[in-house]
Amino acid sequence: MAKIITNFGNERFEGTSEEFRQVLKTKLAAPDQMKTFKVILEDQWTNRLVFTTIEDCVDLEDCVNHIHSEFPSHTIDQITEVNLLCFMYLC
Repeated sequence: MAKIITNFGNERFEGTSEEFRQVLKTKLAAPDQMKTFKVILEDQWTNRLVFTTIEDCVDLEDCVNHIHSEFPSHTIDQITEVNLLCFMYLC
């Protein structure tokens, strides 16, 4: 039987195809899954751009609140949600 090896963000999975289906169902169906955002900020004083990734956000509002608290002199230029991707390797 083929063994599936894959990564979900920072988590590694190894198992059968049936075990993989179960893990995939729970990962994708979890409504309380934390989100990750790629963010481009601009410093109001120097006009320099800052490229950063904000992880473990409940939602977009949580991300924005974190940015305002950690980067008070920056304005938000762009926010993009990072989708969970998995890469499968069959052995």
